[in-house]
Amino acid sequence: MPTKQRPLSAGCSRPSSTRGQGSPRERRLSSVAYASAWPTTFHEGVTVRANSPDFRTLLHRSPVLPTESSPLLLSPREVGDCSSFWGATLNVINVLMGVGVLSLPYSLRVAGLMLGLGLLIGMGLVANLTGHLLGACLASDARLRSYPDVVNAAFGLWGRRVASIVCFIELFIACTMFLILVTDSLHMLFPSMAPSALLAIVFACILPSTWLPNLAILSSASLLGVLSSLALLLLLLNVGLTTPHGELGSIYRDAPTRWVADDDAWALSIGLTLVGFAGHAVFPSIYSTMDDPAQYSSVLHVAYTVIGAVYAALAVAGYVMYGDATEKEITLSLLAHNPGWAANAVMWMIVLNPCTKFAIVLHPIALSLEELLAPLTHAASPRTRYLQRCFLRTALALCIFATALLVPNFVQMTSLLGAVFAMAVVVVIPCACYLKLFYATLHWSSVLGLVSLVAISCALGCVGAMAAGRHPTTG
Repeated sequence: MPTKQRPLSAGCSRPSSTRGQGSPRERRLSSVAYASAWPTTFHEGVTVRANSPDFRTLLHRSPVLPTESSPLLLSPREVGDCSSFWGATLNVINVLMGVGVLSLPYSLRVAGLMLGLGLLIGMGLVANLTGHLLGACLASDARLRSYPDVVNAAFGLWGRRVASIVCFIELFIACTMFLILVTDSLHMLFPSMAPSALLAIVFACILPSTWLPNLAILSSASLLGVLSSLALLLLLLNVGLTTPHGELGSIYRDAPTRWVADDDAWALSIGLTLVGFAGHAVFPSIYSTMDDPAQYSSVLHVAYTVIGAVYAALAVAGYVMYGDATEKEITLSLLAHNPGWAANAVMWMIVLNPCTKFAIVLHPIALSLEELLAPLTHAASPRTRYLQRCFLRTALALCIFATALLVPNFVQMTSLLGAVFAMAVVVVIPCACYLKLFYATLHWSSVLGLVSLVAISCALGCVGAMAAGRHPTTG
């Protein structure tokens, strides 16, 4: 598909566009330089809010206000934070590989081996494609540096607000999923304790992390997600190859498996699969920190190839080893049928991973609410503002805790997250923005293909959402 190419110097240097501001699209783009972008990472969130004139009273330093020659977001080169090809590739892998990997074997159980693998490959290819479309949108103007920026350029402020709301709901559900995952894992380690009691203990342990004034110490532990996923894959392969033939957990065992699902529960795998490929809200941040944005496409190809290989190996190994006994989280199957020190070690890594990410994922939602409340708190003392900050984050965390208590099902939350919100962020919105920005330059076949992709994605999302509601206790 033909796209407008940004010069190579448009990476870390991020030069300002010199085009006129007469058209509606140019006026929308012009507002991007001054708008308060939705933060997709902790560091970007701090940069955005610190330079926002509406939010400056919430921080303990005097920010440099943005001007036309000094855009709101500092360029990564100005702060010395550019990344190489391999650095950007590792960032993409780190974003994608998380707790969603745990439910991939279960997605093969409910969909069948052939249909489940087909969905896994298909979702990976579509996510890779839409990641490229998002990159083309970013390349069309140097002022586009975040996911809401792209939506703002295509659909104006109302589109930006809708995209932000969708992303915030996605983050809220992700936090809920973290609590449920940690509770399920601890219940296997301490089966005598009630799940609701464990959930309360987990919440009490995680809550103080949301009060930290600086989350950098937590963001530095983000690689734990990649390490725990790789450790889980190695453990699965080791257990599968060393378990005696014929026993449950052996990769050579003829466990009951299905090639195609024989009931409507297969639709659960739509959301379960897509969650593992959902990182598009952070891709603009990775793009803007690259030494050479022209390598962005290659970064996505390499990252999605690695991710796809790991996901396929883990999903197939887990399902073949346990068949119809595959639990909603593969770690539960490991502990139930093949316990040992290695399984316990991996389980604790998986428990710690969501604990370190909870406050970071909650952070963008809290920042936006704090900005809305800024006019009411600007006269307060620094200590009072900090206490208000802690109170707001505690209230948000309590809402998440209540949701996890009411819907304590990891598969249901993950499937809903993937089918509705990940489908919107990963497929629908990037395709719609690309069509809006490049419609005049696209061949009719490209337009038809993208419109068809959006229609099919919306249909699959509806089917997956209904499946999550119909099968709340599946597994």
